[in-house]
Amino acid sequence: MARTRAIIVALLLMCVSLSAKGDPLKLLARRLRPKPPAIARSRIDQDFAVLLMRSSYTAAEEMRFVPMDEFQRAFFLNRQDEWQPYLAAVEGLVPKQGDLQDPSYFDFISFAQYSTLAEEMRNGRLAYRELVGAEGEQVVRERPADVPRDNAALPAEHRRRVGDVIFSWASERYDIAPARAPDEIAARARELLEVFRIRGFVASTAVQLAQNRDGSATLTCAVGAPATLWSQRVLEGTALRNDFEAMAVNALVRQAGATLLSQRTSFSPLDVRHAITFSAPGREAPAAR
Repeated sequence: MARTRAIIVALLLMCVSLSAKGDPLKLLARRLRPKPPAIARSRIDQDFAVLLMRSSYTAAEEMRFVPMDEFQRAFFLNRQDEWQPYLAAVEGLVPKQGDLQDPSYFDFISFAQYSTLAEEMRNGRLAYRELVGAEGEQVVRERPADVPRDNAALPAEHRRRVGDVIFSWASERYDIAPARAPDEIAARARELLEVFRIRGFVASTAVQLAQNRDGSATLTCAVGAPATLWSQRVLEGTALRNDFEAMAVNALVRQAGATLLSQRTSFSPLDVRHAITFSAPGREAPAAR
């Protein structure tokens, strides 16, 4: 039932224009959303919260699929449109607007950022004029050669870039050693997710490794009460999700030389679980069934 509801919400999000206030589809999508968690979550480290928001923005800026002045305007309008409905849904906790360390506010603002990005990706452009500076100067931007031309491939590329930034940041500050074998990848994933706990983004972490018959391995990463617990559930089933912990683990897997095969995410009332399947480093990916 929860999975069906998530798919319906995802389809409605894809159909609804971010600027269409009062649109019946948007109102229906909001009614079907899960309620924000009515629990007190730990405050997030300021630097870490900024890293997650900024890396998401910078990746979009580097990929050049939308003029950033237009994105900023759309992001602002989306925040305005979604803020009061979010406040009305919150029970017992009043998020402090603008406080990235407040998980209730971070949950909201990350959703607003990622839902705006998803909309702009669907309408991504290969070239455009962008306003820069206060004098109204315009510059011509083109999508770089290393960015997919197909808009449908933009979410995966964005997730890859954001994950790489988070993993690099954590590796440098917490001396996470390179991994090569699946058991080493699991050990490093535990260290990586511990960074998320230390920085106040999640309450708990657990990692399990399973070897599959076809030679692949599945890493199951569970995080308790993440700061994006609500927004991940709302964005479930969409192409662009704000599951930062999974993006970082995926980056770790790639850095180890393994090939990512799939990711499946499931939810319990307070936890998020990511099952990430990959081919062992140095081995060919198993044939599709």
